[in-house]
Amino acid sequence: MTKHKNTTTGKRKFLKNSKGFTLLELIIAISLMAVLSITTTQILRSTTTKTKKITSGLEELNRLRSVLSIMRADFLKAINHRDINIFLYNQAQKERVASYDKRLSEWVVKINKAEKRTPPLTLTTLTPQDKTKAEKELGKKPQPVPDRKELIVTQFIGDKEKVYFTTASGFRFRKENKISELMEVGYYIKSCRSKRYEEQEFDCLWRAVSYNLDGEVTDDLEGSVILENVKEFELEYLGYSQTEGEVEWLENWDSRNTLDQRFGERFPQGVRLKLKAEFVKSRDGKRKRSRSITGFFPVAFPNNKPFDQIKFPETTTTTQPQTPVTPAPPQAPDGGTAPL
Repeated sequence: MTKHKNTTTGKRKFLKNSKGFTLLELIIAISLMAVLSITTTQILRSTTTKTKKITSGLEELNRLRSVLSIMRADFLKAINHRDINIFLYNQAQKERVASYDKRLSEWVVKINKAEKRTPPLTLTTLTPQDKTKAEKELGKKPQPVPDRKELIVTQFIGDKEKVYFTTASGFRFRKENKISELMEVGYYIKSCRSKRYEEQEFDCLWRAVSYNLDGEVTDDLEGSVILENVKEFELEYLGYSQTEGEVEWLENWDSRNTLDQRFGERFPQGVRLKLKAEFVKSRDGKRKRSRSITGFFPVAFPNNKPFDQIKFPETTTTTQPQTPVTPAPPQAPDGGTAPL
């Protein structure tokens, strides 16, 4: 006969030897899990907060950089248009008169050597017979012609808080639009309401443009806000100083000022900007953060006159009248005053 093992006795031994978790062990395990969960939650929350701050800061800097990119494109293509044909015509008329005067001076020297006149013949002592003789050899003297005036439609006007100028950075949204790339553009500070918090009003940076080149860059401009809550907007212009050969940063520029040839019909070599804005983080306006940035915008083609043609304004110096000095009386050998 086959013998069967009794498994009941083995199960009882296994149940008798196995042990479960005590209440203290469960409490410790749950506590450790709670501490780990709280620590992990805090780490995740801190990481999320820092990520939001970094992202927000990058967005704010990108907004400032976007403003600088727009301004750089406008300043880089600032255009100072001049009609080269009118310039060449005026120069040619002056050259004709100067060339004839030079040839007439050489003719006078030749006559003096040939005829040995006493006193020598000069340009101011030419007789009618001499003039007739000179015209036969040199031709008739050309008469001075007044310069042709050029219609100026491009300008550059600016101070520390605003600037207006002509640029070629315009573009067409549609190919069939009859709009030139030339336009008048201006940057200035003016109040506006916040797009996010409409109840708040700030000083904003505006960009205004006009495609009507009428010679007045400050008129008929349609503006739009490119940056809100501006706390600092300062401009400087790179141009010539009154000392020959030197350049310096100037606070004002006006190409209409023809009395001062540093500015008259001239554009600056570049523009420097200091920009500071405040970004509001709450509806009540209590949470704020400031960001600042600086930039330099070169003017690629100012199309100015050569430096040797600049006429600097005369600086008047006032001299104080000198007070006559009374000489001291001669001293005697003994220290007293000697008789005169």
